[in-house]
Amino acid sequence: IGIEDFGRDYHPSYDLKTNETKSQHEDLTNFIATINTNETAASVFKKQLEAILDVDSFLRYEAINTLTSNPDSFRNWYNNYYLYFDSKNHRCHFIPYDYDHVFGTGWFVQELLSRSPFSTKTRIGGTERWQDNPLFWRLICESTETDLGRRYPLIRTYQEQFRTYLIEFRTTVLNYSSWAAFASAYQYHGNIHGAGAENWTMSNYMDAKNNGLNQFL
Repeated sequence: IGIEDFGRDYHPSYDLKTNETKSQHEDLTNFIATINTNETAASVFKKQLEAILDVDSFLRYEAINTLTSNPDSFRNWYNNYYLYFDSKNHRCHFIPYDYDHVFGTGWFVQELLSRSPFSTKTRIGGTERWQDNPLFWRLICESTETDLGRRYPLIRTYQEQFRTYLIEFRTTVLNYSSWAAFASAYQYHGNIHGAGAENWTMSNYMDAKNNGLNQFL
C-alpha cells in the first residue's frame, strides 16, 4: 500500500490515486483487515460488511463479470479494479476497468462457459484452485470441503441477490439483439490475442453462455 514512484521503481499492489498528502490508508487497511480476519457468523458479519462495502453494487459488478465470462477480473486474476472510499461513510465502491477479454475473447473461454456462477474455484495463470478471497465466500460461493468455506460462512441473502441480478441482467447482456448494432460495426478477425486464446463471435458466445447458465439458474 502506498504511492507509486517510478523514480524509485516502487509499485505497490494498492497505489493511492487521490488525497496523496492526506490519506494514511485507514479505510483500505480497515477494509482488508475486516474482510480477512473477521470470521464471525453470517448473521453478525452482514451488518459489519455493509458498513464498509457497497454490497449491492459489488454484486451487480460480479454479475456482469460472470455473464460476460471475464477471465481478467477481481474474481479470477484479482486485478483490473479501483477501490473508491466515500469520504462521508467510508464505504468501499469497486470501479472496474479493462474488459478486452469478455464475450468469448481471450483465455479459458470453454471453462468459464460451463462454470457455475457460484463456483468455489478461481484461476490464476494456468492453474485452477480454490477461491481464496473471503469476500466471495461471504457473498457468492459455499463449500465445507475447504477451510476457507468453513471460516467465512456464506451470507445467503447476498447469494440470492446475486442470483437475481444474473437472471435480470441476462435478458439484455446475453441477448444478441441488444448488441447487434455494436457488433456489426466491427469486423471479425479471428484470434487476435495469440496462442492459447480464443475469439468467439458474439452471437455464438451468447448462445453457449445461455446454455451453460440454464443448469444453474
